[in-house]
Amino acid sequence: MKTSIFQYLVLIFIFNTQVLTSQENGFIPDTCFTIQEIKNIYFKIKTQEEELILSDSIIIEQDIQLSYYRKLNINDSLQVNGYRDNINSVNEQNKILTKIVDEIKPKWYEDKSIWFGLGFSIAIIITRSF
Repeated sequence: MKTSIFQYLVLIFIFNTQVLTSQENGFIPDTCFTIQEIKNIYFKIKTQEEELILSDSIIIEQDIQLSYYRKLNINDSLQVNGYRDNINSVNEQNKILTKIVDEIKPKWYEDKSIWFGLGFSIAIIITRSF
């Protein structure tokens, strides 16, 4: 007769429960608590439940603050990007204005003193040659 794997597992389970629950003189005796111990356990459970409720409320408040700071961070990054765009446009405007200044600024040959000196020299040369 062949035994199945299931039968082996049942035998192993029953053997383990007998070995784990047995002591030298038999089974582990039931544990009984006094009324004071039960009250202590009850109060400890209550305080832990209160601490859990308190920590849950703290977590909710922290989540709200975290979402607020994330929104604030997004706003700040948008402002920083806006400032960068403004700086870039001011730099471009500065480049354009320096080009305009270079074009408008008189060249060396447009100096009045040079034209006056050349006109005076030509006038002297013309008057001496006649």
